[in-house]
Amino acid sequence: MEEMKQDQKTIGPLPGCQLEEALALVWDVFSTFESEELSQEALDEFWSRIDYEYMLQRAGDGDIRFWGAWDGDYLVGVCAMRGLDHILLLYVDGEYHRQGVASNLLKHAIIDCRSIDPSIRRINTAVGGTTSRWGLEQAKDRLAAYAPELAVIRFGMNDSGAGIEPEEYIRNLRGILAAGRQANAQMEFLLLASETPNPDCEGWTRFQRAYEQPLRELIRETPGCGFVSIAAPFDAASAAKGYPSLSANLVNHPNDFMIRVYAASIVQALLDAGTELVQ
Repeated sequence: MEEMKQDQKTIGPLPGCQLEEALALVWDVFSTFESEELSQEALDEFWSRIDYEYMLQRAGDGDIRFWGAWDGDYLVGVCAMRGLDHILLLYVDGEYHRQGVASNLLKHAIIDCRSIDPSIRRINTAVGGTTSRWGLEQAKDRLAAYAPELAVIRFGMNDSGAGIEPEEYIRNLRGILAAGRQANAQMEFLLLASETPNPDCEGWTRFQRAYEQPLRELIRETPGCGFVSIAAPFDAASAAKGYPSLSANLVNHPNDFMIRVYAASIVQALLDAGTELVQ
């Protein structure tokens, strides 16, 4: 849903890069207005429930959704919903109390939740820093066990760093797809080709682009399998903006901008159902 402006406050979905800032705001407001009468045990319990790594995982799994309210660039309010009908967090900076920020945050969250189809379940079983070898080893527990209708799979960046040759890379992916189809014969797949790492970082750029052609061939031989290549938009953006503008760690992690490019490419591939998206 598009962002809404209320009395100069912008309200919308919270970007992942501001999750840590949002949780710090929650703790500051809680500490200031709610903690005085609570025991240390209760304080510790609340702190554990807003742990950044825990919340990051739950948000990534789609279990928790966050919205924010901003006054210009300043984050002044946070709302989090668990599922589609449980208010988990609703906190507003003390200087912005009694200005309608909380009610507008909640209104926006409810409207967003009502627009979500509850019959569609998104499950994220990915783990950062892994390779297609790991994916093959985990295919039974992290793919077949859920038997999804659609599986979105991306390996390549870390495979290259681990020295995995294209032949093994494709063999691993073929095994992952086979494990999925064994659990659900109608399972469809969307395979993503990785962008390349920072060319100034030695040892990282090796096989990423070499994986792409055999990956295309695997897609062609596998019914119900789509493909998204991020190479062309990544190269164009890198040439125009420079690699540091596309990376979260200046080595090989895409930042929020590139994640949006991935998301747009995935959506387009789904809209072009049955066709290959060639960027």
